[in-house]
Amino acid sequence: MKPKDRFLNDMRRDMPALSALSHYLNWVRGQDAEAAQGLEADIMEAFSTDAGLRVLKLFEKSVLLVGQPSNSTDGALREMNAVRNFVLEIRRYVANG
Repeated sequence: MKPKDRFLNDMRRDMPALSALSHYLNWVRGQDAEAAQGLEADIMEAFSTDAGLRVLKLFEKSVLLVGQPSNSTDGALREMNAVRNFVLEIRRYVANG
């Protein structure tokens, strides 16, 4: 199995996360379902290329695989959680697209 296929298969097993991205796409879907579908396709296209998957892997390593110091403020923890959910949301679109 190619590394790209193995990476995509691994992402399919991830639990979904909701982020500002999904909230916005849901709002767009309420206004214009076709436009929302096009945006989702654009996300999948942008991050499904070899270069896009490398960037997504960079996001993972810099956001998902890094913990916050134990003395972080609540605001910093909320901010990091929002960023993590955003990256997880992109992974979900790519993995299931």
